[in-house]
Amino acid sequence: MADYNPNSIWTGKKKENGSSPEPKAAYGASLKISGGSEKENIKTHSRGNGDGRGLLWFFVACAAFVAGAVFYFFLLKPTPSPSVSISFVKPNQVFVGDQFVFSVSLTNNSDIALKNAALEIILPDNFSFAGQPLDQRAVQQAMGDLGSGTVMKQDFNLIATGGPNSVGHITAKLTYGTDASLEAQFESDGAADVITGGPAVGLNFTVPQNVFAGQSFTIAANYNNNTPHAIQNVVFRMQYPPTFVFGTSNVAPASAGGAVWNIGTVAANASGSIAITGTVAGSANAVYPFTGTLASSISGIAYSLDTETANAAVAVPPLSISIAFQNASTSVVKAGDQLNYILSYANNSGMAFQNIVIQAALAGDMYDFSSFRSDGAFNSALDTVTWSPATNQELASLAPGQSGSVRMAVNVKKSFPIKSASDKNYVLKVRAQIQSPTIPPNTSASSTVGTADMESKIRGEIAVAATAYRDDPSSGIANSGPYPPSVNQSSQYTVHWDVVNYSTDAENVVVSAYLQSGSVFTGHVKSNTNSQPVYDAATGLVSWSIPSLPAGTGILGAPADAVFQLANTPAVNQAGLVVTVLTQTNLSADDIFTDSMLQASADPITTYLPKDPTVAGKDGRVVQ
Repeated sequence: MADYNPNSIWTGKKKENGSSPEPKAAYGASLKISGGSEKENIKTHSRGNGDGRGLLWFFVACAAFVAGAVFYFFLLKPTPSPSVSISFVKPNQVFVGDQFVFSVSLTNNSDIALKNAALEIILPDNFSFAGQPLDQRAVQQAMGDLGSGTVMKQDFNLIATGGPNSVGHITAKLTYGTDASLEAQFESDGAADVITGGPAVGLNFTVPQNVFAGQSFTIAANYNNNTPHAIQNVVFRMQYPPTFVFGTSNVAPASAGGAVWNIGTVAANASGSIAITGTVAGSANAVYPFTGTLASSISGIAYSLDTETANAAVAVPPLSISIAFQNASTSVVKAGDQLNYILSYANNSGMAFQNIVIQAALAGDMYDFSSFRSDGAFNSALDTVTWSPATNQELASLAPGQSGSVRMAVNVKKSFPIKSASDKNYVLKVRAQIQSPTIPPNTSASSTVGTADMESKIRGEIAVAATAYRDDPSSGIANSGPYPPSVNQSSQYTVHWDVVNYSTDAENVVVSAYLQSGSVFTGHVKSNTNSQPVYDAATGLVSWSIPSLPAGTGILGAPADAVFQLANTPAVNQAGLVVTVLTQTNLSADDIFTDSMLQASADPITTYLPKDPTVAGKDGRVVQ
């Protein structure tokens, strides 16, 4: 079998002259040899019968082999599966609030190219993408095509945002196809853990455990960069209790009220401190939280570095003072009131205090200081009053457990000094201080001090006027009928309701009055507000509802005005009388500033029209 090549399915050996090899005869075919007899031909055929059958079986075997190979390679052989490995380069431990690089390496270990690969990084809650919103948990990066054996690397800037000493499980997921059409989708994934240590810039935050109400104390905020590199854009913020009053700090704050400090860049392993002084008001044994927070910003996004909270309890002061109204339980007052203050003091220690001085400072545009009365010494230039042993002998010495009081009185102005839209929501304030040069043992202060504050809101004021006219062309409503009114004849009148609101914003303003016998509502109405008067025929009530009315309405501009027309027909028994056509007008409203109710009223409307110049000299009595 010199013509068989075992490395091919079928290969014919070429001749030397390059011609094709002679074909073999098929089994059972008639092979005629030229020049031989028929008998010889038959013999020849008979002699080659065995060789022909063998050759035929050889052809069949070869064909089956070829068909099987084709069937295997094209139908049964599985499509090669891609193989991708994902590895990570990252620090084992990071500082909270410090950026770090998280690298993902992708290796295509397969013999085929990967098409349109996309890498997605999924973060746990305690990690964020640097410079991205804090709540963004995933980012996808297009990687393109990865050829066989290709290694690609992608870096991600991350930052730990959770608490210290926690573990972040970061997941990487690669999706890809094996051809450009992505008919077959594949996915590979991997994960790595990153441990969070302490804060990049740590905060040591201290507040005194016990403080006296109104007495200054110091909050210490010390910070330290724990990393070997600088941390930029560092900001310190304070969250105070509502009763805290900021005093001073050794570093100028960036905001009013001493709540924010721009520290800027903190060098590697560097430290610094901020000392804050202030006072807190509150009853004895009240506990108040103080919270300090360090943060750094990246691309305008603030990332927390460290947060500390400390509590301060208000201790019972050795020398205390309080302020109250005498015989009054509310702190809401109104224009024209007389305010009687009582300032009570007490020695809560086990020792006597000498030479006590009490001072009260009054502040508020609505105080009428010309009416001020007290047995203390009043300074009208500073609006303060002082009690001392010179004015009150009992203040010369105050024994342990002993208490007393001093008093003062002042009136509230009768009118509001409204000149602009900002002139509203008036408040009266009193700040009292009691002081003695006597110092309790183990106290570093130069004197013993106690303070108290009182604030009183002034209730707003609202007014309503009700006026009727016989002839009222400016309203645009024409009236008819006789005047003076005549028995059994209908006369029409226009009624104006004008509302003036003074010093506080009001809501749910309702103006109302009832029509009287002989009067009817014609339905003609007008208003310069978004609402108009309405009539309830079942009750005879005319009402006007105004949802809101700003402070200064009618003072800085026109009052709220509504007009409606009524007609009245006097009865015979009303001849010679002035007839009431509308009852007293009542107004109610909610004072938003003081959370109280405002009320006002206006006189009834009669046939006597003193404000109408067209009927001057007529008294409105009904005629026959």
